[in-house]
Amino acid sequence: MAARKKKQNSTKKEAQRHKQFEVSGLILIAVGVFLLVGIFTNSAGQVGEIGKTFRDAIFCTFGFTAYIVPALLIYLGIVVMIKGYANINWWNVAAWSFFSVCVMAFLHMWYIDGELFQEKDFFEFENASGAIGVEKTAGGGLIGGALVFLLKSFLGQFGTWIVLVLLILIILILKTGFSIRKLSMKVGENVRSIGETLTIPPQPKTEGLVRNGKLFV
Repeated sequence: MAARKKKQNSTKKEAQRHKQFEVSGLILIAVGVFLLVGIFTNSAGQVGEIGKTFRDAIFCTFGFTAYIVPALLIYLGIVVMIKGYANINWWNVAAWSFFSVCVMAFLHMWYIDGELFQEKDFFEFENASGAIGVEKTAGGGLIGGALVFLLKSFLGQFGTWIVLVLLILIILILKTGFSIRKLSMKVGENVRSIGETLTIPPQPKTEGLVRNGKLFV
């Protein structure tokens, strides 16, 4: 009797947990859809002043990559509804989050001018970075700007480029099937194939029928 009651309590708790996952997932999806409309709407007519404020905050924080934030929230909401929090691989989440930060910093380096890059004050640099995200919907926002400021303070412009590209490639190699070696081999084979095609002289066309070494037209 006690075992049956314990099993029933366990089943009820599991059902309650699944309900919590579904509610959490629905909230994430709803927020993602709301932000999606807000991001692609320049006025407050569709999402109100709150939506416009969220739009500015997202572009200020993430820069150009703000366009993918709603899609990530919707995807995360679906995963939470299906699997729950416990079955999410948080190491993968952390790795791809850091990858996203590196991409933001890369975009920020690509967009900012030399005058802003030479800025020595962190808060002035971040203020300008956020403004670029809101006004130009470009750069890497506050997050990308923070990493750029940290790297440039110690490594300079060239060193920052090298570190960002290196980090992006390392994460791609570790978390996907991407391989620089395989890519290089594939490119080499294609170049060699094109080269052979261009260097082989065209064969002269002959008309007629060859019999016993003689050509009959």
